[in-house]
Amino acid sequence: MQQLNRIYEWAHTQPDKTAIIHNDVVWSYAAFARAIELQRIFFMGQALPVGKLALVLIDHRVHAWCVLYALRSLGLTTLVETSIPLAGRLQLKDVACVVVKEGDQNHSALSAFAGTPILVAADTTMPPEASACVIPSAVEHTQTGDVILLSSGTTGRIKKIRISAEFDAARNMSKAQEFGIDDTTWLHNVVYPMSMLGGYRLPDTVWWCGGTVVYDQRPNALEHLLDYPITLCFMSPSVAEAFNQTPSARPKPGQLTMLVGGGRFSDTAARALIAKTGATLRLAYGSTELTGDKPVVLTSTYRTREDLDTFDVRPGRRVHVVDDAGRECPPEVMGMLWIALEQADIRGYLDDPDGSARYFKGGGFYPGDLGTRLPDGRIRVLGRTEEVLNVKGVKFLLGPLEQEAAEIVGGNPVSVFSRLDASGNDQLMVAIETLMPVTAEQLRALKDWLMQKLHLHRIHFEGIAQFPRTAGGMQKIDRQALHALLLATVGEGVPLVGSQSV
Repeated sequence: MQQLNRIYEWAHTQPDKTAIIHNDVVWSYAAFARAIELQRIFFMGQALPVGKLALVLIDHRVHAWCVLYALRSLGLTTLVETSIPLAGRLQLKDVACVVVKEGDQNHSALSAFAGTPILVAADTTMPPEASACVIPSAVEHTQTGDVILLSSGTTGRIKKIRISAEFDAARNMSKAQEFGIDDTTWLHNVVYPMSMLGGYRLPDTVWWCGGTVVYDQRPNALEHLLDYPITLCFMSPSVAEAFNQTPSARPKPGQLTMLVGGGRFSDTAARALIAKTGATLRLAYGSTELTGDKPVVLTSTYRTREDLDTFDVRPGRRVHVVDDAGRECPPEVMGMLWIALEQADIRGYLDDPDGSARYFKGGGFYPGDLGTRLPDGRIRVLGRTEEVLNVKGVKFLLGPLEQEAAEIVGGNPVSVFSRLDASGNDQLMVAIETLMPVTAEQLRALKDWLMQKLHLHRIHFEGIAQFPRTAGGMQKIDRQALHALLLATVGEGVPLVGSQSV
């Protein structure tokens, strides 16, 4: 059954049930369905070509979803992006139209789409009146359009991934089972863009099951996170760490699962998150590139520090640790992660044969992480393949190193890299993301640990109020931008107790 028909079915059988809460505005299933149908009526009059791409540049979540469902029901492939300037750099092909909200049709960055029709979508930023249109019992269609998602994790450059519409029902059933989603679920999908896997997949599954999705796009959204009776919350480690610092979030009684994925998470941050929410904390390792019905391939439930980077392989997925030649590594030997592709998974990136050949090989996908298989079969993820610190010819993995360093300074994110100083000697640069100075004891402990670990005597510490982050939904540290910032502004950051080269 097409996803849109499922939403329309709920609109007839449970019209008053809450489908979405957006910035405290409540949308029932009937209101959600009417707003989608308003968009369908508008786009049906545009004679858009089936199979071509409709680029949706709308930042209001409910508005964007209504446009996306309407366009897909007419057989168009959709890509949703909130940044109009970024969309102009995606080098898209076969674009039938660009859809924007009122006021954005004259944006200067739309010049990248010269000659392409710019359509202004009907305003569905507020629930429509009951009389606005009739909700059909089903949507007659000849083809359901695909979806293009974006990924920037593996290659460092934004990649386009086309997801087929053929397995929507099977995928939603599988996701519902994996995360315990049903009609009682309240999902808060914190700041994940709809163009990324997490921002697209989970709300889609919740509406398939008749549950409720909470969106908050206000600047102080994290302060309101626990205002709602949510049962499932999905966030990246950087967002979780920011949430730990918000003063006004209030836990509500009930069963809550916090799902954190997309990067390394400190033990300090994990314990703080549980203390603040009373939630069960689950760690997830997946990839936008894995588009089958099991994209989250490694999971664990947090109990001890080891659980933060040690995962169980999801049943039905094959994950191997291989050497440079693609051979399976023995247990407890470090190698690259390789994930066997399922039938519904893609086999490469759109318009990028070089990236496809590099990361999709031998019937599997290389996600760009180093790991090792433990004797009990679990996988320990050690860090990104490109995140290796070379000190005097000795290589250290940055992931475990920075995680331990973060624990020493109270869970504040830490980034480490080396450079040659003016005398040609190795010097370690250590950036700590913090608005407040760390304690002298913490800084001394970190300095002593790093000197013992790396056998270095030249270490410079610098406080940074906010690390540069990547544009993707995971908000990972942009190391290249951070290193450039550090080298340009040494000594001008947040004061640290004892900030100096030692």
